[in-house]
Order: sequence, then structure tokens, then C-alpha cells
Amino acid sequence: MIKDMWKAQREGHKEQEEDHGTVQDTYQAVKDVRQIHQDTHQVVKEMWTTQQEVHQKQEEDHRTLQDTQQAVEDVRHIHQDTHQAVEEVVKAQKKTLKAVQEVNEKFENLKERTDESKGDEILRKLAEVNSQKVIEDHVEQYQEGTRAVFFESVEKWLDDRSSPNRVMVISGNAGMGKSVIAAVICKRLQKAGRLSGSHFCQHDKARYRNPKVMLQSLACQLSSSLPEYKDALVKTLSRNLGAQQHGSQGPL
Repeated sequence: MIKDMWKAQREGHKEQEEDHGTVQDTYQAVKDVRQIHQDTHQVVKEMWTTQQEVHQKQEEDHRTLQDTQQAVEDVRHIHQDTHQAVEEVVKAQKKTLKAVQEVNEKFENLKERTDESKGDEILRKLAEVNSQKVIEDHVEQYQEGTRAVFFESVEKWLDDRSSPNRVMVISGNAGMGKSVIAAVICKRLQKAGRLSGSHFCQHDKARYRNPKVMLQSLACQLSSSLPEYKDALVKTLSRNLGAQQHGSQGPL
């Protein structure tokens, strides 16, 4: 009987040990589950934190993209405004350049008119003799058809630019018609637009036979038809006038 009791006690003790092991296993399982739960909670927390960080990053990227798009739009507007401003500056420069050119042209025209006026004033101081009436009077004395060979020779000489002779002299005794021939030549050259000047000396008029008057009159007539000659003459006379004003000698 004691043996049975001992056996029962051993079996009860064994069961207690098994129950204790089961309790320990259960406790360990609970502990493991709790740890797993804690780990899972930590993972979920980390995932949530990561998700929030990703979401925040996405929002930041979205704001950055919006800011970039706005910056691009601002740059485009600035470029358009700059282009518009450049066009307006170019237009203003063109207007300014045109205005400057117009002012320069007006100034040049005014200067030319002033110079021309001064030149005309200087030339008016020269003696001038109008030979037109003398020419007409002599032409009336001409017998049409005479001296044809001579006139042909004169025209040939005038047209011959290679001729070394710059002057043609008509000589003859008094009353042979030299003045009539000269007047007819002048008349024909007038009609052809080739006469630049003429002067007929007259023995009975001191003014007409005065060499100074003759030269000044021819200079005035040449100035009317030869602009280059007029400019050169005005410059020369201006220098002479300046020299006279400073006490130097130099006749006009």
C-alpha cells in the first residue's frame, strides 16, 4: 500500500512537473507573443513614421515642383518683359537716331545755307557786267550763213577734249567782225547750255575795259555755273578778306 502511495505520489509529482513545464511554456509563449506584439507595434510605428516621412517628402517635392513651375513661369514672364523692354529700347534708339539724323541734316542744310549766304555776300562785292545786251546787239549784225567754216572750226575745237590748246584767239584788224563772231559763238553756246561766262571790252566805256572788272565779272559768271569753282573762289576771297581785316595786304 505504501508502495502504491509512493507510486501515486511520484506520478502526482511528475504531473506537477509537467504542469509546471506547461505553465512555463505557456508563460514563455505569452512572453514571446508579447515580444512579437511589441516588435510588431514597433515595426508598425516605424512604418507609420516612414509613411509620414514619405508623405511629408512627397508634399515637399510637390511644393518644390510647384515652386519650380512658378519660377519657370516667372522667368518666362521676365524674358517676355525683357524682350518687350529691349524692343522698346531699340525703337527708342531708332527714333533717337532718326531725330539726330534729322537734326544733323537740318544743321548741315542750315550750315550750307549760311555758307552759301556768306559766299553770295562775298561774291556780291565783286564787279559784275551783264553782256547779254551787247551779245544781242552784235548778233543782229551777223549775216546768216557767213563764216560757217570758222564756226565749224570753233565747235570742233570745243568738242575736242584731247586738244592741248586751252585758249583760242581771234585776231584781226578793227572792223573785221571779231565782236560779231564772238557774240554769235556766245549765242550758240547759250542755246546749247555750254556758255559759262562772257565779257566784251568796249573802248569807249572805262568800266568795260577795266581788267579788274573783267576778271571779277567772269569769276561771278563762272561761279553761277560751276559749284566747285564757286567754293574755291569763296574760300580764296574769304582768306583775302581775313587778311585785310588783320592789316595784311591782299586785294579782293
